[in-house]
This record gives sequence, structure tokens and C-alpha cells, in this order.
Amino acid sequence: MATSSTLQTLTPNITFTPDWSPGLGGGVWSTAVLLTNYFQTHPQTFTEMLSKKSALELGSGNGYLSVVLSTIVKDLNITCTDTPSHLPLISKTFSENSLSSSPSRTITVSSLLWGTETLPSTFDFIFGTDVVYRSHLYLPFLSCLTSHLSPLGTAIIGICMTDTTSDFFEECKKANFRYQRISDSKGCDGMRGVTFSLYVIEWKP
Repeated sequence: MATSSTLQTLTPNITFTPDWSPGLGGGVWSTAVLLTNYFQTHPQTFTEMLSKKSALELGSGNGYLSVVLSTIVKDLNITCTDTPSHLPLISKTFSENSLSSSPSRTITVSSLLWGTETLPSTFDFIFGTDVVYRSHLYLPFLSCLTSHLSPLGTAIIGICMTDTTSDFFEECKKANFRYQRISDSKGCDGMRGVTFSLYVIEWKP
């Protein structure tokens, strides 16, 4: 889990206050640090890919990653989701960073229970970290991805390899997705070669 000093060094322009009262999503875990670093070291890539597009964060917890991405892609329409108990914390994180909907973008905070609820649209980009850390989450997560990833969309997830087994990737293939690990050389200094990884997931051609 990331410490306050780590987050201050990584994202000095972002205000974030951990709050564990809603549950495990109250802090920023190591895979979220990895994805944050990836966003911040590839700003042009994400701006070109997502300008005026739509993004969905799954299992947001506290909204930190969505805030990071919103500060990079300033005209991104973003929907930040989790269970109802986490929504006040997500809204608080956006508010603390003075981020809200504007003429150039929309910011939506919404409940989304995987495999049970669906949103009324698909998205160009879906992201999340520590979203498949238990095997019982694999199929609900992939059901959600199937419902919400647009035909030409891209998803990036951060996982801990000691928690997520090869069964998840087998289920990805069964669900008609292809996946690729993002090279360690594009990851986060100090985390290369350890158990945290980012994966790109897309529809099979």
C-alpha cells in the first residue's frame, strides 16, 4: 500500500485523504501506484487516445486514479464506479481536487455491481486496479467488461500476480478477449520485476 509520502512525491498536485471506513478501497494500493506512474509517464499517449472520449473506472474505491487521469486528459468524459458504500469517498476526492463536470467534460460517480448492474453505454477506455484479486471476481468482472467495453475500446488493469491466477487469463480468452502484459520497461521505477503488473485487454479481432 502506498504511503502519504509516496503519493505526495508521485502526484504532488493531487489532494488525497485515505479513509478506511468504507472498506479496502479507502487507500491507494501498489497496483494503483503502478498505473498512476504509467498514466503520468505517457501523458501524450493518453491525451491523444482519450481526448473527447469516454472512460470507466471499475472498483475505484476512492477516485484517486480517476482524478489522476482527469488531470492529464482534461476533456475526458469519465465515469467512476464502485459499490454504494464507496461513492461518498469518491465524490470527496473529486471535490478536494476541484474537479467537476464542465462544458468540456462530464464526471459521473455511480454504483456498479458487476454481473448484476449495467450502465446505459459502452466506453472507449476501461481501467481498474486490484479488481480480480479473488477467483470469485473473475466472471463478474469479465461480464462487466463484456457489457461496457466498446468494440474498438481498450482496458488496462493492474493486478498482483500472487493473487490473480492463470485461470483469470483463461477466462479472458473464453470471453473473446485478448490480453498483453505491459513491458516492465514502461512501468514504475522500483517496481520492475516484482509481482505487480499492468495488462492491456481488448476484444479479439
